[in-house]
Amino acid sequence: MDAAVASRKALDQLEKAADIYDSQHNHRGMGAVHIQRGFLCLDSGDLDRAGSEAAQAFRLGEDKADYIQMARARILQCMVENAKLEEQIEETSGTNRHAQLARDFARQAVEFAKHTQNRRLLARAYVWQGMTVASDFFNDAEAARQCCDAAAALLKSPGPDYIWDDLQELKARIVRRGPIDTVLREWSQGQVGDKTFQQITEEFANIIIPKVWEREQRKVSRVAARLSISPKKVRRVLRAGGLLAGEKAHRAAT
Repeated sequence: MDAAVASRKALDQLEKAADIYDSQHNHRGMGAVHIQRGFLCLDSGDLDRAGSEAAQAFRLGEDKADYIQMARARILQCMVENAKLEEQIEETSGTNRHAQLARDFARQAVEFAKHTQNRRLLARAYVWQGMTVASDFFNDAEAARQCCDAAAALLKSPGPDYIWDDLQELKARIVRRGPIDTVLREWSQGQVGDKTFQQITEEFANIIIPKVWEREQRKVSRVAARLSISPKKVRRVLRAGGLLAGEKAHRAAT
Protein backbone atom coordinates (compact mmCIF):
# COMPACT_ATOMS: atom_id res chain seq x y z
CA MET A 1 0.00 0.00 0.00
CA ASP A 2 1.22 3.48 -0.87
CA ALA A 3 2.53 5.33 2.21
CA ALA A 4 0.33 8.37 1.54
CA VAL A 5 -2.77 6.19 1.24
CA ALA A 6 -1.91 4.29 4.41
CA SER A 7 -1.38 7.57 6.26
CA ARG A 8 -4.71 8.92 5.03
CA LYS A 9 -6.53 5.79 6.20
CA ALA A 10 -4.84 5.99 9.56
CA LEU A 11 -5.87 9.62 9.95
CA ASP A 12 -9.46 8.72 9.04
CA GLN A 13 -9.49 6.02 11.71
CA LEU A 14 -8.08 8.44 14.25
CA GLU A 15 -10.85 10.92 13.45
CA LYS A 16 -13.44 8.26 14.22
CA ALA A 17 -11.65 7.36 17.44
CA ALA A 18 -11.52 11.03 18.42
CA ASP A 19 -15.30 11.34 18.05
CA ILE A 20 -15.80 8.36 20.37
CA TYR A 21 -13.30 9.54 23.00
CA ASP A 22 -14.70 13.07 22.89
CA SER A 23 -18.25 11.86 23.52
CA GLN A 24 -16.98 9.83 26.49
CA HIS A 25 -14.83 12.70 27.81
CA ASN A 26 -11.87 10.31 27.76
CA HIS A 27 -8.80 12.52 28.10
CA ARG A 28 -6.31 9.64 27.82
CA GLY A 29 -7.93 8.42 24.61
CA MET A 30 -8.02 11.91 23.11
CA GLY A 31 -4.42 12.46 24.09
CA ALA A 32 -3.42 9.23 22.35
CA VAL A 33 -5.24 10.37 19.21
CA HIS A 34 -3.38 13.69 19.19
CA ILE A 35 -0.03 11.95 19.70
CA GLN A 36 -0.68 9.35 17.01
CA ARG A 37 -1.72 12.10 14.59
CA GLY A 38 1.38 14.01 15.56
CA PHE A 39 3.64 11.08 14.69
CA LEU A 40 1.91 10.62 11.33
CA CYS A 41 2.43 14.33 10.60
CA LEU A 42 6.06 14.09 11.69
CA ASP A 43 6.64 11.13 9.36
CA SER A 44 5.03 13.01 6.47
CA GLY A 45 7.07 16.16 7.11
CA ASP A 46 4.22 18.35 8.38
CA LEU A 47 6.23 19.52 11.37
CA ASP A 48 4.04 22.45 12.38
CA ARG A 49 0.94 20.29 12.66
CA ALA A 50 2.92 17.58 14.44
CA GLY A 51 3.97 20.14 17.02
CA SER A 52 0.40 21.42 17.38
CA GLU A 53 -0.97 17.90 17.96
CA ALA A 54 1.71 17.27 20.60
CA ALA A 55 0.90 20.54 22.36
CA GLN A 56 -2.81 19.64 22.50
CA ALA A 57 -1.95 16.21 23.93
CA PHE A 58 0.23 17.85 26.57
CA ARG A 59 -2.52 20.25 27.64
CA LEU A 60 -4.97 17.35 28.04
CA GLY A 61 -2.45 15.47 30.17
CA GLU A 62 -1.56 18.54 32.21
CA ASP A 63 -5.22 19.15 33.09
CA LYS A 64 -5.38 15.67 34.65
CA ALA A 65 -1.80 15.53 35.98
CA ASP A 66 -1.29 12.54 33.68
CA TYR A 67 2.49 12.12 33.71
CA ILE A 68 2.48 9.36 31.10
CA GLN A 69 0.65 11.51 28.60
CA MET A 70 2.71 14.58 29.39
CA ALA A 71 5.94 12.63 28.92
CA ARG A 72 4.78 11.17 25.60
CA ALA A 73 3.75 14.60 24.36
CA ARG A 74 7.06 16.16 25.38
CA ILE A 75 8.99 13.38 23.61
CA LEU A 76 7.06 14.10 20.43
CA GLN A 77 7.66 17.83 20.79
CA CYS A 78 11.36 17.14 21.29
CA MET A 79 11.42 15.06 18.10
CA VAL A 80 9.63 17.80 16.15
CA GLU A 81 12.08 20.48 17.29
CA ASN A 82 15.01 18.20 16.44
CA ALA A 83 13.54 17.67 12.98
CA LYS A 84 13.23 21.44 12.49
CA LEU A 85 16.79 21.87 13.72
CA GLU A 86 18.11 19.26 11.28
CA GLU A 87 16.23 20.79 8.37
CA GLN A 88 17.28 24.32 9.40
CA ILE A 89 13.85 25.62 8.55
CA GLU A 90 14.60 29.10 9.90
CA GLU A 91 17.62 31.35 10.11
CA THR A 92 20.32 31.00 12.78
CA SER A 93 18.22 32.64 15.51
CA GLY A 94 15.37 30.26 14.76
CA THR A 95 17.75 27.30 14.76
CA ASN A 96 18.93 28.33 18.22
CA ARG A 97 15.32 28.43 19.43
CA HIS A 98 14.58 24.94 18.06
CA ALA A 99 17.65 23.53 19.76
CA GLN A 100 16.79 25.06 23.12
CA LEU A 101 13.18 23.92 22.89
CA ALA A 102 14.24 20.39 21.97
CA ARG A 103 16.52 20.25 25.02
CA ASP A 104 13.84 21.68 27.34
CA PHE A 105 11.20 19.27 26.06
CA ALA A 106 13.58 16.31 26.46
CA ARG A 107 14.49 17.29 30.01
CA GLN A 108 10.83 17.66 30.94
CA ALA A 109 9.97 14.33 29.29
CA VAL A 110 12.54 12.60 31.50
CA GLU A 111 11.21 14.30 34.63
CA PHE A 112 7.59 13.41 33.84
CA ALA A 113 8.49 9.82 32.95
CA LYS A 114 10.28 9.44 36.29
CA HIS A 115 6.91 9.97 37.99
CA THR A 116 5.62 6.80 36.32
CA GLN A 117 6.60 3.13 36.51
CA ASN A 118 6.85 2.89 32.73
CA ARG A 119 10.48 1.89 32.11
CA ARG A 120 10.11 1.95 28.32
CA LEU A 121 8.70 5.46 28.43
CA LEU A 122 11.60 6.66 30.58
CA ALA A 123 14.08 4.88 28.29
CA ARG A 124 12.63 6.63 25.27
CA ALA A 125 12.80 9.98 27.04
CA TYR A 126 16.47 9.38 27.83
CA VAL A 127 17.15 8.35 24.23
CA TRP A 128 15.72 11.58 22.85
CA GLN A 129 17.47 13.64 25.46
CA GLY A 130 20.65 11.98 24.23
CA MET A 131 19.75 12.55 20.58
CA THR A 132 19.26 16.23 21.35
CA VAL A 133 22.54 16.87 23.15
CA ALA A 134 24.39 14.82 20.49
CA SER A 135 23.15 17.17 17.76
CA ASP A 136 25.50 19.44 15.84
CA PHE A 137 24.20 22.38 17.89
CA PHE A 138 25.12 21.02 21.37
CA ASN A 139 27.72 18.40 20.35
CA ASP A 140 27.92 17.05 23.91
CA ALA A 141 29.07 13.46 23.45
CA GLU A 142 29.56 12.81 27.17
CA ALA A 143 26.04 13.93 28.13
CA ALA A 144 24.67 11.88 25.24
CA ARG A 145 26.61 8.84 26.46
CA GLN A 146 25.14 9.20 29.95
CA CYS A 147 21.63 9.32 28.49
CA CYS A 148 22.43 6.32 26.31
CA ASP A 149 23.66 4.29 29.28
CA ALA A 150 20.58 5.23 31.33
CA ALA A 151 18.25 4.16 28.52
CA ALA A 152 20.13 0.90 27.92
CA ALA A 153 19.89 0.01 31.61
CA LEU A 154 16.10 0.34 31.44
CA LEU A 155 15.66 -1.88 28.38
CA LYS A 156 15.92 -5.53 29.37
CA SER A 157 17.13 -6.94 26.06
CA PRO A 158 17.67 -5.96 22.41
CA GLY A 159 15.02 -6.78 19.87
CA PRO A 160 13.02 -5.60 16.85
CA ASP A 161 11.67 -2.57 18.64
CA TYR A 162 11.45 1.09 17.62
CA ILE A 163 12.89 2.28 20.95
CA TRP A 164 15.81 -0.11 20.54
CA ASP A 165 16.33 1.19 16.99
CA ASP A 166 16.43 4.75 18.30
CA LEU A 167 18.92 3.65 20.96
CA GLN A 168 21.17 2.14 18.29
CA GLU A 169 20.99 5.39 16.31
CA LEU A 170 21.99 7.32 19.44
CA LYS A 171 24.95 4.97 19.97
CA ALA A 172 26.02 5.51 16.36
CA ARG A 173 25.85 9.29 16.81
CA ILE A 174 27.97 9.08 19.94
CA VAL A 175 30.57 6.99 18.15
CA ARG A 176 30.77 9.58 15.37
CA ARG A 177 31.15 12.37 17.95
CA GLY A 178 33.68 10.74 20.23
CA PRO A 179 37.33 9.81 19.70
CA ILE A 180 37.34 6.15 18.60
CA ASP A 181 40.94 5.61 19.73
CA THR A 182 39.99 6.55 23.29
CA VAL A 183 37.07 4.12 23.34
CA LEU A 184 39.16 1.23 22.02
CA ARG A 185 41.97 2.01 24.48
CA GLU A 186 39.55 1.97 27.40
CA TRP A 187 38.11 -1.36 26.28
CA SER A 188 41.57 -2.87 25.89
CA GLN A 189 42.29 -1.91 29.51
CA GLY A 190 39.03 -3.41 30.75
CA GLN A 191 37.40 -0.02 31.34
CA VAL A 192 33.83 -0.79 30.30
CA GLY A 193 31.85 1.04 32.97
CA ASP A 194 28.42 -0.51 33.54
CA LYS A 195 28.11 -1.80 29.99
CA THR A 196 27.22 -5.43 29.32
CA PHE A 197 29.09 -7.50 26.76
CA GLN A 198 26.09 -7.19 24.44
CA GLN A 199 26.22 -3.39 24.67
CA ILE A 200 29.95 -3.35 23.97
CA THR A 201 29.40 -5.65 20.98
CA GLU A 202 26.77 -3.27 19.58
CA GLU A 203 29.05 -0.26 20.03
CA PHE A 204 31.91 -2.08 18.33
CA ALA A 205 29.59 -2.92 15.42
CA ASN A 206 28.72 0.77 15.12
CA ILE A 207 32.45 1.52 14.81
CA ILE A 208 33.67 -1.26 12.53
CA ILE A 209 30.81 -1.84 10.07
CA PRO A 210 30.85 1.68 8.55
CA LYS A 211 34.64 1.45 8.15
CA VAL A 212 34.46 -1.91 6.38
CA TRP A 213 31.57 -0.61 4.25
CA GLU A 214 33.80 2.20 2.98
CA ARG A 215 36.63 -0.24 2.19
CA GLU A 216 34.23 -2.62 0.42
CA GLN A 217 33.07 0.08 -2.00
CA ARG A 218 29.89 0.66 -0.02
CA LYS A 219 28.46 -2.74 -0.90
CA VAL A 220 26.27 -4.20 1.85
CA SER A 221 26.59 -7.75 0.52
CA ARG A 222 30.38 -7.55 0.54
CA VAL A 223 30.43 -6.27 4.11
CA ALA A 224 28.11 -9.07 5.20
CA ALA A 225 30.34 -11.67 3.53
CA ARG A 226 33.54 -10.10 4.84
CA LEU A 227 32.33 -10.05 8.46
CA SER A 228 30.14 -13.17 8.28
CA ILE A 229 27.03 -11.33 9.47
CA SER A 230 23.59 -10.80 7.98
CA PRO A 231 22.98 -8.01 5.45
CA LYS A 232 20.09 -6.93 7.69
CA LYS A 233 22.54 -6.24 10.51
CA VAL A 234 24.78 -4.26 8.18
CA ARG A 235 21.89 -2.16 6.90
CA ARG A 236 20.59 -1.48 10.40
CA VAL A 237 23.95 -0.16 11.60
CA LEU A 238 24.49 1.93 8.47
CA ARG A 239 20.98 3.34 8.60
CA ALA A 240 21.36 4.20 12.28
CA GLY A 241 24.55 6.05 11.41
CA GLY A 242 22.77 8.05 8.72
CA LEU A 243 24.75 6.31 5.95
CA LEU A 244 21.84 4.65 4.18
CA ALA A 245 18.68 6.28 2.93
CA GLY A 246 15.62 4.89 4.62
CA GLU A 247 12.56 5.93 6.51
CA LYS A 248 11.78 4.86 10.02
CA ALA A 249 8.27 5.09 11.35
CA HIS A 250 8.02 6.56 14.85
CA ARG A 251 5.28 5.02 16.97
CA ALA A 252 3.68 6.75 19.88
CA ALA A 253 2.97 3.74 22.10
CA THR A 254 5.50 2.90 24.80
